[in-house]
Amino acid sequence: MIDIRTDHISVVLDLVRLDQLIIQTVLPNVYLVGKEVDLLEHIRRTEKKDEMTFNLVGWHAIALNISSVVLNRISKQAFIDYKMMEINDDRKVVFLYSSTKEVYEYGIKRFKECLDEKECSLIEYLVKSTIRPVVESELKEILDLFEKPLREPIETLLVENNMLRPFEHKGEHYFVSPRIYKDEDKFRLAYEILEDEGLSNITTFIKDNPGNPQSVVQTFLDINQEVINLINQSGIADPLRLNVAGDTKSYLFSPDASLNREDKDHFDFVKTTLANFRFGEYYSKKAQLNDLDAFLSSMIDRGFAGWAEPIGTDYKNLERAGIVKVRRVAPNRYRFWMLKEDVIRDAREILRGYIPIQSNASIGNLGDIDTIVKTRSLLRPPKVHFSLDKITQALRHIQEGII
Repeated sequence: MIDIRTDHISVVLDLVRLDQLIIQTVLPNVYLVGKEVDLLEHIRRTEKKDEMTFNLVGWHAIALNISSVVLNRISKQAFIDYKMMEINDDRKVVFLYSSTKEVYEYGIKRFKECLDEKECSLIEYLVKSTIRPVVESELKEILDLFEKPLREPIETLLVENNMLRPFEHKGEHYFVSPRIYKDEDKFRLAYEILEDEGLSNITTFIKDNPGNPQSVVQTFLDINQEVINLINQSGIADPLRLNVAGDTKSYLFSPDASLNREDKDHFDFVKTTLANFRFGEYYSKKAQLNDLDAFLSSMIDRGFAGWAEPIGTDYKNLERAGIVKVRRVAPNRYRFWMLKEDVIRDAREILRGYIPIQSNASIGNLGDIDTIVKTRSLLRPPKVHFSLDKITQALRHIQEGII
């Protein structure tokens, strides 16, 4: 039996946050555990004994594509049995947890209870690929545990969605996860190799100026989109895609930006929060946000912040994630109230650079924010041409260096 750790829950979350039907069909227990963990983190509050109606829990579940049947017949009882919540006669939920660590501990227990042998073996392989490259033949052996018609679709799912990156070294075929650069030593190695190739300015800029739009990074570094896409695909940068009416942009982070968190930012809440506020700095249609550091500091100190119209339209993702609640305080004026203090504090902690550039583009209201794993899954390998040879060669050296 494998030793189940938080790394395993993080990989489960990565899979379910792709939100693809094949995962629910082929890996049903993985899907169940991942969705339960995701839901618990979404409804988590800073204070224990906080309350919520179970009806509201149901709406959070719907937003995460969790069916009411699964929630009411399976997950609700598990939440009660593992003492994550109490539900009173009037269907009022009392939270018995307040930290991400407790959510992960729940996930570990459910993993042990629910996953079968083949699912455990596949998750263990994916975890190993976040630590070091793993030989392709080992994946083939694991896939043989599944029914024959499912083997190729599972491998295709993992590769096409950039959960695994294939490469060859000395005649041997390997897979490695883009998550490998969340390891401090691996990220430092990648940085040194990029520095040797004269490309470390990319990682330095992203590290010192987290959460900036990709277009801003490209402008300041004078590099093309294909170079950035390769960095994003490899995992040396974490892209977070914001979908806006009339425009779509990726906001870039260093993969080691939140390594001090219990979840290593696999929930993406810290980066989602910072990217959403960066949108407010650059592109908010009605009133752009000034001095983000001071704004977040005010929210931490007082528990609330803001008095502006865009708060009511541009931050619905943070509301759905239970990071803040938004209330109308005057006609056409809204304010934030903080629900997850740890997330706001961590967002402020990694906030460093400020790029004095504004956009005159009128791109509409913010619609949705993808997770990092889903954003990366949308990136497809470009056709490598001469101008990309340098960075492609650097990435090969990086992969070979982590054998």
